[in-house]
Amino acid sequence: ILYIVFVKLDLIKLRWKFTYIVSVAGFSIAAIFTLLTGYFYSQENAILVKFDSLITGRLKLVNRAFDRYDITLFGRIIKPLEGEGYFYLDSGYAYALFGCGLVFFLVVIGIYSYMCHHACKTNDRCLLVWLATLAVFGIVGDV
Repeated sequence: ILYIVFVKLDLIKLRWKFTYIVSVAGFSIAAIFTLLTGYFYSQENAILVKFDSLITGRLKLVNRAFDRYDITLFGRIIKPLEGEGYFYLDSGYAYALFGCGLVFFLVVIGIYSYMCHHACKTNDRCLLVWLATLAVFGIVGDV
Protein backbone atom coordinates (compact mmCIF):
# COMPACT_ATOMS: atom_id res chain seq x y z
CA ILE A 1 0.00 0.00 0.00
CA LEU A 2 2.81 2.41 0.88
CA TYR A 3 4.55 1.67 -2.40
CA ILE A 4 1.42 2.43 -4.38
CA VAL A 5 0.66 5.64 -2.43
CA PHE A 6 4.23 7.00 -2.35
CA VAL A 7 5.82 5.67 -5.53
CA LYS A 8 3.26 4.73 -8.14
CA LEU A 9 0.58 7.35 -7.53
CA ASP A 10 2.86 9.94 -5.91
CA LEU A 11 -0.03 11.11 -3.73
CA ILE A 12 2.15 12.19 -0.82
CA LYS A 13 5.07 14.51 -1.49
CA LEU A 14 8.22 13.95 0.54
CA ARG A 15 8.99 17.66 0.56
CA TRP A 16 5.84 18.48 2.56
CA LYS A 17 6.78 19.55 6.07
CA PHE A 18 4.30 17.19 7.74
CA THR A 19 5.57 14.21 5.72
CA TYR A 20 9.15 15.13 6.55
CA ILE A 21 8.51 15.47 10.30
CA VAL A 22 6.54 12.21 10.53
CA SER A 23 9.14 10.38 8.44
CA VAL A 24 12.13 11.55 10.46
CA ALA A 25 10.36 10.94 13.78
CA GLY A 26 8.81 7.63 12.66
CA PHE A 27 11.36 5.30 14.22
CA SER A 28 11.34 7.24 17.48
CA ILE A 29 7.55 7.21 17.55
CA ALA A 30 7.40 3.47 16.86
CA ALA A 31 10.05 2.75 19.50
CA ILE A 32 8.38 4.89 22.15
CA PHE A 33 4.98 3.39 21.31
CA THR A 34 6.33 -0.16 21.59
CA LEU A 35 8.21 0.43 24.81
CA LEU A 36 5.44 2.39 26.54
CA THR A 37 2.69 -0.06 25.62
CA GLY A 38 4.93 -2.90 26.78
CA TYR A 39 5.77 -1.11 30.01
CA PHE A 40 2.13 -0.34 30.84
CA TYR A 41 0.76 -3.67 29.61
CA SER A 42 -1.50 -5.50 32.04
CA GLN A 43 -4.25 -8.10 31.76
CA GLU A 44 -6.73 -5.56 33.13
CA ASN A 45 -6.30 -3.15 30.19
CA ALA A 46 -8.63 -4.49 27.50
CA ILE A 47 -7.23 -2.29 24.73
CA LEU A 48 -3.65 -3.41 25.34
CA VAL A 49 -4.71 -7.04 25.68
CA LYS A 50 -6.48 -6.82 22.31
CA PHE A 51 -3.48 -5.12 20.69
CA ASP A 52 -1.18 -7.73 22.26
CA SER A 53 -3.25 -10.50 20.70
CA LEU A 54 -2.94 -8.78 17.31
CA ILE A 55 0.84 -8.77 17.56
CA THR A 56 0.97 -12.31 19.00
CA GLY A 57 1.99 -11.60 22.57
CA ARG A 58 4.87 -9.19 21.99
CA LEU A 59 3.63 -6.66 24.56
CA LYS A 60 3.53 -9.28 27.29
CA LEU A 61 7.12 -10.22 26.52
CA VAL A 62 8.26 -6.58 26.51
CA ASN A 63 6.50 -6.14 29.86
CA ARG A 64 8.36 -9.17 31.22
CA ALA A 65 11.63 -7.67 30.00
CA PHE A 66 10.91 -4.46 31.92
CA ASP A 67 10.23 -6.56 35.04
CA ARG A 68 13.31 -8.71 34.59
CA TYR A 69 16.03 -6.40 33.27
CA ASP A 70 17.41 -2.95 33.91
CA ILE A 71 18.35 -0.75 30.98
CA THR A 72 22.14 -0.66 30.72
CA LEU A 73 24.46 1.36 28.53
CA PHE A 74 25.90 -1.59 26.62
CA GLY A 75 23.36 -4.42 26.94
CA ARG A 76 23.43 -8.01 28.08
CA ILE A 77 22.65 -11.54 26.96
CA ILE A 78 18.92 -12.19 27.09
CA LYS A 79 17.80 -15.78 27.56
CA PRO A 80 14.90 -17.64 29.17
CA LEU A 81 15.20 -18.53 32.82
CA GLU A 82 15.46 -22.21 33.75
CA GLY A 83 12.10 -23.95 33.44
CA GLU A 84 10.33 -20.78 32.36
CA GLY A 85 9.35 -21.85 28.86
CA TYR A 86 9.04 -19.40 26.02
CA PHE A 87 10.70 -16.03 26.35
CA TYR A 88 12.03 -14.50 23.17
CA LEU A 89 12.20 -10.74 22.99
CA ASP A 90 11.44 -10.34 19.30
CA SER A 91 10.43 -6.71 19.27
CA GLY A 92 13.33 -5.01 17.53
CA TYR A 93 13.06 -1.89 19.65
CA ALA A 94 12.87 -3.78 22.94
CA TYR A 95 15.72 -6.11 22.01
CA ALA A 96 17.91 -3.20 20.91
CA LEU A 97 17.27 -1.48 24.25
CA PHE A 98 17.54 -4.44 26.63
CA GLY A 99 19.85 -6.76 24.69
CA CYS A 100 22.22 -4.27 23.08
CA GLY A 101 21.97 -1.34 25.47
CA LEU A 102 20.94 2.28 25.50
CA VAL A 103 23.91 3.47 23.42
CA PHE A 104 23.19 1.01 20.59
CA PHE A 105 19.47 1.76 20.76
CA LEU A 106 20.00 5.52 20.40
CA VAL A 107 22.56 5.11 17.62
CA VAL A 108 20.27 2.83 15.63
CA ILE A 109 17.27 5.16 16.03
CA GLY A 110 19.52 8.06 15.02
CA ILE A 111 20.83 6.28 11.93
CA TYR A 112 17.35 5.26 10.77
CA SER A 113 16.06 8.79 11.39
CA TYR A 114 18.93 10.21 9.36
CA MET A 115 18.16 7.76 6.56
CA CYS A 116 14.55 8.99 6.56
CA HIS A 117 15.83 12.58 6.45
CA HIS A 118 18.04 11.67 3.49
CA ALA A 119 15.18 9.92 1.69
CA CYS A 120 12.98 13.00 2.05
CA LYS A 121 15.70 15.44 1.00
CA THR A 122 16.64 13.40 -2.08
CA ASN A 123 13.02 12.49 -2.86
CA ASP A 124 13.88 8.79 -2.69
CA ARG A 125 10.37 7.43 -2.23
CA CYS A 126 11.38 3.76 -2.50
CA LEU A 127 13.90 4.16 0.32
CA LEU A 128 11.31 5.86 2.50
CA VAL A 129 8.79 3.06 1.87
CA TRP A 130 11.43 0.50 2.84
CA LEU A 131 12.29 2.45 6.00
CA ALA A 132 8.61 2.87 6.96
CA THR A 133 8.17 -0.88 6.58
CA LEU A 134 11.17 -1.46 8.87
CA ALA A 135 9.80 0.99 11.44
CA VAL A 136 6.52 -0.93 11.64
CA PHE A 137 8.20 -4.33 11.51
CA GLY A 138 10.45 -3.31 14.43
CA ILE A 139 7.38 -3.50 16.67
CA VAL A 140 6.91 -7.23 16.04
CA GLY A 141 10.22 -8.45 14.62
CA ASP A 142 13.82 -8.31 15.76
CA VAL A 143 15.07 -6.22 12.84
